[in-house]
Amino acid sequence: MSLKSPATGFLTDQMIIVLALFAASALYFYANINGLGLTNDSLRYLNQSIAFAENHSLSEIGFRNVFPFQSLEIVLLSFLGDHSLTVMKYLHVFLLGGTIFIHLIIAFEILSTAKMRIAYAVTLTFSTPLLMVHSFLWTEPLFILLTSFQWYLLWRFFQHKNLKILLLILLISILYCWQRKAGMLFSLGLVLALVRYFSFSGRQILIIFASLLMLILVLYGTIGTVNLIGERPVLSSIPLNFKNYFGALSGWILPLPLNLWLRIGVLIVAIICISYWLWKTIPTMPEPLKAYLSSILIIVLTYFVIRHFYHRPHSDEADRFLAPLYPGVFFLIIFVMEQIILKTDHHIRKLVFSVMLILWLAYPVARTFKNAELWHNRTKNPLLIKGQIQAIHKK
Repeated sequence: MSLKSPATGFLTDQMIIVLALFAASALYFYANINGLGLTNDSLRYLNQSIAFAENHSLSEIGFRNVFPFQSLEIVLLSFLGDHSLTVMKYLHVFLLGGTIFIHLIIAFEILSTAKMRIAYAVTLTFSTPLLMVHSFLWTEPLFILLTSFQWYLLWRFFQHKNLKILLLILLISILYCWQRKAGMLFSLGLVLALVRYFSFSGRQILIIFASLLMLILVLYGTIGTVNLIGERPVLSSIPLNFKNYFGALSGWILPLPLNLWLRIGVLIVAIICISYWLWKTIPTMPEPLKAYLSSILIIVLTYFVIRHFYHRPHSDEADRFLAPLYPGVFFLIIFVMEQIILKTDHHIRKLVFSVMLILWLAYPVARTFKNAELWHNRTKNPLLIKGQIQAIHKK
């Protein structure tokens, strides 16, 4: 770990990380003072974990497929027994802290200005999507930590070209696929990134893509095989998912009281501009950084695009499903901002940009405090479905 120090005249990078972890932990404990939130998914995990603890068979609790997605969470809860909710409440703060720590370590080695390192620390610390998924008994907290660690190892791999690191990266893919079905999308993005990195010939790339397509068709039962995944992507889901996901993403990036479609339109223009800038700039960067930025961009886009094919009609779930992308999306945005600042010589333009940056960061901070208060009030009546929880543990 080679952090740049000092970050400012009075704050070192180490101090920024400590402050970020402390602030995120304080917000988390305030939001979840009486326990994690519970949804139907949470109850299913608890039910299955208790059944698994009794018979130690995943097939007996409904995991019929070759790939037991979400079984990692079930197995973990089964080991915790009657104390699972209490333990997970405290475990989630470590998972949240671990995710923030990992991404700050990566970013502080890449970002060169104190202003942007602090800005990125603020975006992660006061992230409503990250705080939200850690405030419920869901599979996302461990999943996001695993993907974060994989991104850290990917950065190290591009620096050192170590085969052991590459094998560990692939092992983590297996683990997070067991934690969440969406892990397949991260794995696919990872494969595409590595294919690009190793610069295979056109024929080899064609063979790899054809093999991946055949594997996907086989897994989804599209060519008469058994559907090993349990659901199939459908084209009819795209329009509603487009509205929900772009609406959620525009809420992250454009905290403006605009009409939803106008906000989405502004977001699309911003995405096109940022993508064009990255496309023109990434090839000129040093090799490890070029490979890492390209890979994160490929993984983020693969996950985001393919998610549109899954039937997820409820708009209030969009933040949850996109939460694993939050650190990567904002890292790319902050990186682009920093490059623009570095290429701006005029002091007035730099000042205006700095003021705009502060105003932009004010919204996620305020939004996170507001949501922390809402979740805090929710837990004043601990476990809204407490009767169902008690019934589960009596089985």
